[in-house]
Amino acid sequence: MDEYQWLLLGQLLKRYDSLLTALDLLEGMYPDNRRIITLQQQLRNGRQLKEILKADRFERALRFYVDYLDLASAIEIVHRRNAQINELRKQTVSRVSYQLLLFGCAMVILSVFSDYVLPNMTFVLQLGGPRLEDITMLFRVIVILRNILAVGVVLLVGCFWYILKRHRQNYLWMTLHRLGHDKFIRALASYQFAGELHLLMAASIPLPDALEILRFQRSDSFTSLLAYHFNDSLTNGQPLSESLKSEYFDEQFTAIALYGLQEDDFLKSLADYRSVMERRLERLLKKLTAILSVLCYGFVLVIIILAYQVLLLPLELLEDL
Repeated sequence: MDEYQWLLLGQLLKRYDSLLTALDLLEGMYPDNRRIITLQQQLRNGRQLKEILKADRFERALRFYVDYLDLASAIEIVHRRNAQINELRKQTVSRVSYQLLLFGCAMVILSVFSDYVLPNMTFVLQLGGPRLEDITMLFRVIVILRNILAVGVVLLVGCFWYILKRHRQNYLWMTLHRLGHDKFIRALASYQFAGELHLLMAASIPLPDALEILRFQRSDSFTSLLAYHFNDSLTNGQPLSESLKSEYFDEQFTAIALYGLQEDDFLKSLADYRSVMERRLERLLKKLTAILSVLCYGFVLVIIILAYQVLLLPLELLEDL
C-alpha cells in the first residue's frame, strides 16, 4: 500500500469504526492490491495490527504510533511528518543540485584533459618546451587538489554513513556540546522537536503524553533526546517555563516558546519557531550555494583557460614550422 492508500484508509476509518470494514471498502477500490488482501487475512486470523505493520517505512512508523494513538490519527501524523521531511529535503536538494552537477562536470573535464588529451597530444605531436611544462604542472596541481577533495568527500560521506548506521547522532551531539560547538545541531534538533511536538499536540494529545511518545521514537534520535530531557525536567518538578530553558534547546526556540507560554498559546509558538527556522535554513542554504557557486565557476574557469592553452599548442607548433 502506498501512502495515498493509507490516507484513504484513515478517512474510511473516521467514517466507519471497524478496520475490517474500511479494508473491505478499500479492497473494492483496489482489488489487485495484494497488501490490502494480506492485511485482511491476517486480521481475520486474529493477529494484532502492530504485528502486521512492517512491510515498508510508512508501516514501521505506524507500528510505533499505534501504541499511543488510534490508527486514523497515527496515519495522519505519519503522513504530515513525512511531508515535513520531504519538503525540507526537496528545498535542500533544489538549492545545491545545480552547483554539485556543475562541479561534477568540471571534474570530468579535468580528468579528460589531464589523463587523455594532454598526454596524447604531447606524444603524437611531440610537443615540448617550458610552456608545456608549466601547463602540465598546473594540471598536476589541480589533479592533486581534486584527489584531496575527493578523498575528503569520501571520508565525510563515510563518517556520515557510520553515524547513521550505528545510531551515533546523539553521541556526536553530546561530544560537540561538551566542546561548545553544537549551535547548529541544537537549532536543527529544536526545529525537528518543535515540528514533531506540534503534530502531536495539534492532534489534541496533551504535552506529557506527547513527550512520552517522542521519548521512545527511534527514527529521530535528536527529537527523542530533547523529549527525554524536557520530560525529565517536568517530572522532577520543574515548571514548564524553567524546563524550556534547557541547555540543549536552541536559544531562539526557548525565547519564542516562553513568549507563547506567556500568551497562553504554546502550540502556536511551536509553529512560529518552525517558520523562523525555515527562514534561517533558507538563508544558510543561500550562503552555502553562493560559496559553492564561486568555487565551481572559479574551478571551471581555470580548467577552460588551461584547456584553451593546451589547444593552442599545436597551432603554435605549426606557426614555428
